[in-house]
Amino acid sequence: MSFEDRLFDIQDYVYEGLWKNHHEGRFRTWTWTLSDSRALVGLAFLSLLIAFTQTRSWVLLRYIIYQRTKSLRLEDTSQVDPLLQLTQGTAITGAWRSIKAAAYASYRRSQRANPNRNTQGDEWNADELPIASSFFGVFALINICAFVIAGVVVPWALSGGSLENPIVKTKITSACLDAYAWQKVWQFLHEVPKVDSILQQCGNEVNGTCNTPYYTQQPQVSSRRLKDCPFKRDICMNNTMAIEMLHANISAYEMGVNSAAGITMNHRLTCVPVRLDNFYRFNSRKITSDDLLDPDTPIWHDKNGIAYELLNAAVTVMEPTKFTNNFTDRVALLLETANGPHGRFKENSGRLMAEKGTLPHFNVLPDGKMEVSINKEDFNSAFQIDNALPFLAVYRAGFTKYFGAVDDPFLAAHNADEENPSSFYADHEATALGCSEQFQFCHSSLNNCTSWTKQSFKSADQLLDNLDLSIEPHDDIQADVIAFFRMAPFLFSVHTYLRWRSTNADPDEVAIPLIFPKAWILEGNDYNNRELWVTEVQVWFAKAILGGILSTRHGARWPLEIETERYSLAFKRKYGLCGRILFRHAGYTNISWAGTWCTIFALLFICLASYTVEPIRRMIKTLRRMVSAGFILLRYLRQRSFRDVLSGRFPFKSAGRSANWDNDIEMTPPNARPRENRVNREYEDIDGVI
Repeated sequence: MSFEDRLFDIQDYVYEGLWKNHHEGRFRTWTWTLSDSRALVGLAFLSLLIAFTQTRSWVLLRYIIYQRTKSLRLEDTSQVDPLLQLTQGTAITGAWRSIKAAAYASYRRSQRANPNRNTQGDEWNADELPIASSFFGVFALINICAFVIAGVVVPWALSGGSLENPIVKTKITSACLDAYAWQKVWQFLHEVPKVDSILQQCGNEVNGTCNTPYYTQQPQVSSRRLKDCPFKRDICMNNTMAIEMLHANISAYEMGVNSAAGITMNHRLTCVPVRLDNFYRFNSRKITSDDLLDPDTPIWHDKNGIAYELLNAAVTVMEPTKFTNNFTDRVALLLETANGPHGRFKENSGRLMAEKGTLPHFNVLPDGKMEVSINKEDFNSAFQIDNALPFLAVYRAGFTKYFGAVDDPFLAAHNADEENPSSFYADHEATALGCSEQFQFCHSSLNNCTSWTKQSFKSADQLLDNLDLSIEPHDDIQADVIAFFRMAPFLFSVHTYLRWRSTNADPDEVAIPLIFPKAWILEGNDYNNRELWVTEVQVWFAKAILGGILSTRHGARWPLEIETERYSLAFKRKYGLCGRILFRHAGYTNISWAGTWCTIFALLFICLASYTVEPIRRMIKTLRRMVSAGFILLRYLRQRSFRDVLSGRFPFKSAGRSANWDNDIEMTPPNARPRENRVNREYEDIDGVI
């Protein structure tokens, strides 16, 4: 591996600029990513605009209140009304004076009943009376508080409204577009120790905060216990219920990919301690009288009493008829003992391995480089599960010593140390958990979910009909299936994590990935706890999730799916992972593009309204007069004859005043007889009345 590969840091691939986040809502789809320094400058200018808008908002509020209120007392007259030049500070001071005046008046009323009161100093200074309505002060205070809050809330909301590190995306590089997946695939191994070190910082707590900075969103993980053994035959340990872990609705966003396809993945893992009786394969030799045997050599006798020497023993997941003595690391694990006591072998294999000082080991069966391609028929019939990948997680404790007997079936230790009876060694050389793993893909728009299936590159292909990898796709769903989701089960598989962990394990890293490898880790009730293996499985599941996310980040440097290498450069730019990997970065800030412009337009509208409110009001007033005059004219025309219209008598009292139909001048024809003025005869002689 090159020096550059060892120094790979995803934080060096941040894209700075405007991009579309398909996971966010419509209002926050377009995201503007800036470095913290540039974002600080931009938000500072926005804060200045908010501060300036606050002063113009007061001008607007002051004018509206002025149109609805009058001054409380007379003031020196001038061309400009003093109320239209009232500052916010003066308005608030005036409101405070009004409150003081009201309090003083209440005090005077309470003192009127006291004849011995001292009236000296009770006079209120008239100059202290407010010249403006208290509404000015109230709204001035509201205006200041509202914009002070907006100056804090608006930049915070536009930059994500969260205290977490923002999610950024990678940039497209020419090196990524030209890279080949097959040259880089084994670099996934280097993420395994990183995953272990991250969770170990929190003591391998599943709900710890050490892995949170690597999540784009919190995984939806649940678990339940199964009463029945999940395998076809009852190979589970007595009175031990299996645990089923489910990671549901894993979106591309959660995996760390910016995708518009809307595809989700479900991941299910089932584990339980199993008896290894159905998985032993022994290679024996008939003992003759001339043989000199080692005292520790396991010997067994058949039903006829013939003695046999055990040459080697193995644990394998293969069917007996498919298995040969040529043990391979892929399907079998060689043991140094017969793993007794069990059946015909009475040796204490756990004590023997402790006395030899054997190092602890962890192995996974079956094992392989990329995809497990063992046929279903070749698996042990007792170990099969429909549409699932079964595997054994085998633990060999070696010389591991515990300061107390351990009852957990996976870590069982009841062999007391002869020199120190308070210390205990493992019961057997090897113990195992039987697990099965399944994946499922769903798509919301297609309303379709695939059947549960084992880890395979073809698991996601079931979402599509007649998928032809030789034809370059131009559809979001098909392109994302090929570019990423075909690799997703491989990246997030617990079997993959355990297999690579055992492959990459350093001999000094005892029993990793086990979280209970040494005596000092077990405390208190852990020795009597039969559920330590459950915690182990939960940690494996959490590490597989984190490992999948970290492995996906390599898409910023080279394609994860080999099939995409044959496609055009345009496909790689649009659908390749080079510019679509998502991760958190503390040195950048995301700003809502639409929210920023909506805020700017709203602030500018307030400023514009404050400058144009008086001209607009005058224009509206003129339009109202014109409309009123038009209605009066129409009413006059409807109630007068054409001859009256030609006479030029219109219903307006004067040219410079508003029209009023009630003040209309009564018109009579020239030759008409005057109408009699009817007066009450009783008061006809006004002098007589007086």
